Amino acid sequence: MNTPEKLKHYFGENPIVWVPMWGISKLRKRGGGFAGAIDGKTEYYDKWYARAMSEGTAKQLADMGVNLVILPFSIGGDGRIEAEERNDFQRMTSYFHKYNIVSLPYFQYQNILQEAFEMEGSEWAVNLDGTRRQYAYWRRTVCQSSRPFIDYLKGLVTDAVKREADGIWIDNTYLQPCRCPLCKAGFRKYLGSERKDLLDLLQLENFDKVEMPSGIPDRVLDPVAQAYMEFNCQRNINILSEIKQTLEELLPSGLLASNPALSRGKNEYAAGTDLYKMGKLHDILYLENKLCPKAEDNFISGNFHNFISLGSLDCIAIAGSWKGSADFDSTVTNSSSGMPDCESEVERLIFEGKCFNNISGMFWAVRSRYHAICDTPEQLMQMYFEKDDINTWMKKSLSAVKKTALPKDLKNAAELGIFHSRSSLSFAHSTACSSLFCMEEMLLRNRFPYQILFSEEIENINNFKIVVIPECLFMSDKEAQAIEDYVNSGGKILVLGDSGLRNEYGFIREDYVLKNASGVSYFDRLDKMTVNNIGKGRAAFLPSRGTSEKTIPCIHNEVNMPAWTEHENTIIKTLDELHETGRQVTIDSNECIGISLSKNVSGDVVISLMSYEDSSGEQDLKLSLRPDISSPESAEWLSNGQEIVNLQPARTKDGYITFTLNGFSRYGILNLKMEE
Repeated sequence: MNTPEKLKHYFGENPIVWVPMWGISKLRKRGGGFAGAIDGKTEYYDKWYARAMSEGTAKQLADMGVNLVILPFSIGGDGRIEAEERNDFQRMTSYFHKYNIVSLPYFQYQNILQEAFEMEGSEWAVNLDGTRRQYAYWRRTVCQSSRPFIDYLKGLVTDAVKREADGIWIDNTYLQPCRCPLCKAGFRKYLGSERKDLLDLLQLENFDKVEMPSGIPDRVLDPVAQAYMEFNCQRNINILSEIKQTLEELLPSGLLASNPALSRGKNEYAAGTDLYKMGKLHDILYLENKLCPKAEDNFISGNFHNFISLGSLDCIAIAGSWKGSADFDSTVTNSSSGMPDCESEVERLIFEGKCFNNISGMFWAVRSRYHAICDTPEQLMQMYFEKDDINTWMKKSLSAVKKTALPKDLKNAAELGIFHSRSSLSFAHSTACSSLFCMEEMLLRNRFPYQILFSEEIENINNFKIVVIPECLFMSDKEAQAIEDYVNSGGKILVLGDSGLRNEYGFIREDYVLKNASGVSYFDRLDKMTVNNIGKGRAAFLPSRGTSEKTIPCIHNEVNMPAWTEHENTIIKTLDELHETGRQVTIDSNECIGISLSKNVSGDVVISLMSYEDSSGEQDLKLSLRPDISSPESAEWLSNGQEIVNLQPARTKDGYITFTLNGFSRYGILNLKMEE
């Protein structure tokens, strides 16, 4: 079964609403105060746990509309150590199934409980600098390539399926570089089978004495380090593919879900995470980061980046984004827990996933009410979702989610694509990542629906009318030729910075490889935007080098915005010029509103809107739709807290179809109805 088939099997046409419960594991007491859903040093831990893991909790969650939950199952122990945990999983899963909630078990990818569980025949993971690899408070990490560890994970899958699991959830599925003996041998074998071209470059007869790099810098030009990154990403995919095969042999409908730590500002490829391959492999990916959806200082933060990119791969995503400096597992700080504490935060966290055809996530629901937000000792036994105001806000938002009945098999219908360059994001990360990140944000804030064109699928470039190439310094001849052919046949591109000045492995070319596609040479030394007619198409080029003084908010690592962000007005004006027939959809509003445009093969069209503002009072919006997108006879309009309203379209003199959307507040969805 593919991902859409699995999702339909478990959820039908219902919107997916997710809550994690893995943080309540009793084994997390090993971490002391830094335990997860409740302070590990709490005397009443077991009493609180018993209430959380009860049929009453299952019913409460179901009544709100929750239909996907992750339960504690294993954090690296054997069946003896984790017997109680796994029995509790089985018991709680039976309650969830009674209330039509899908239940997945939590596995940990980064550690085993080595003090009590010896995994014979495995290698301990070793960092590239020779120090031991460990996962925070859980002590040590075994090399995930060790056959005993892989067999251990497969054993967990077997046990979980026997206990009625509907799939598996693996936490922290990145793969940090490892130089243990097993990985050294594996890397040399990889070089011999996949990178024989390096023999001539390195003037070697074989790879028997090739050593691992001592580290992975931001700009990776060492061919051995580049090859190691490719090896490590493939190593991760091979391990996870074997786990998935075991799952689907036992349970063909089994959901594979994991958390590879996406969108934290770090080089994901350096940590063994290939976004394209991970998206293709998984049914669900978790976005655990600090991109809490909001608009601040004329900049939108949120997980729309990966909601949109993973949607292109038929992988569905869940966001678990936290605020400010709070840690993902910390719910015990009196001043700031990282959890939402006002209605607008609850709304934005629930609606953002829904707006982009993904999952509504409520990571905060089954967390403890710590002393600072309790008035009585009895309230300490409650979960965060039982706090009166939080509960009211959640129910209100989820009622709007549940009312939404959408056409089947919707896909992103944006005609504007952003080029996602694997080689640039791998080997010139800070430049490529900040440019991609800021271009996505700029487009969303300026209400351009967009989607991602992965370099791995460059042959799909003709699906777009406009393609933006955001400082993709590294580029292959194949990619460049596809872009050139696209422009010559009528496509339009916007090229930023020194895109294509190096090949995919960083060798400097004499000139831009996109010179023919853009009509611009490096030696033209342009200092402003230029637009050229190329063949049947058009190409815009904006020179850009260096960074702005501003930093990108809400990501782990401090990353400066690219210099081209200072020319936003010019970029937006140029994109509008490249849209010769006009934008697909426009909205009149002063708020930072994100737009999603979706369509299916039957011609059904859905437009979703979400405001990222702190406060979003009711307002009436005018929406205009380009006539080639759809010619509806009517539409259904639903906004947060409202009932569904039937609307009739009007037409402007230039042919645009318009709707007046009354009562928009935070989130709205327009379902266009075609003539029977």
